[in-house]
Amino acid sequence: KVKDIQPLLADDEALVVVVLGHKSSYVWAITHSGAEWRRITAAAGDVSKEVTALRGLLDFNSIRPFDAQASFALYEKVLAPVEDLIAAKPRLSFVLSGALTSLPPQLLVTRDPGGKALKDVDWLIRTHAVTVLPSIESLKVLRGKSAIADAPKPLIGFADPVFDPGRQQLAQNAG
Repeated sequence: KVKDIQPLLADDEALVVVVLGHKSSYVWAITHSGAEWRRITAAAGDVSKEVTALRGLLDFNSIRPFDAQASFALYEKVLAPVEDLIAAKPRLSFVLSGALTSLPPQLLVTRDPGGKALKDVDWLIRTHAVTVLPSIESLKVLRGKSAIADAPKPLIGFADPVFDPGRQQLAQNAG
């Protein structure tokens, strides 16, 4: 529930959850003090094609430059519906589904890149620190008290590792 997630978030961060479906897709944005969800027009199959095309441009052997316009179009479909809530939050944590799990959100372009060189494009990473989480539950685990283990006694360890597993070397180390 939203009320369970909000206390886990700092004032400067938002959790963005994108669920892609075959017919209906949704984006949720949750902050410490608010939450919004929107139905989006991005169907799983269409997003998969767009992500595959963008990922292909990231291939080392690709001779074509990254398509910032396509990245912006994907941003418009997926994140723009909750932009008002997340724009002022410098830290974003994402829980993504479908093909979006294979595209780093940092590659999304937040403003129309028309006529700009790639170095001048408004990448999401320029305005937000981005974390990708496997699930909402992982945020609860990472922020919960159980994530911090209290050791009853401090530990310091030293070792003399064996890098040559030959018998003679092992015998020398054992003695």
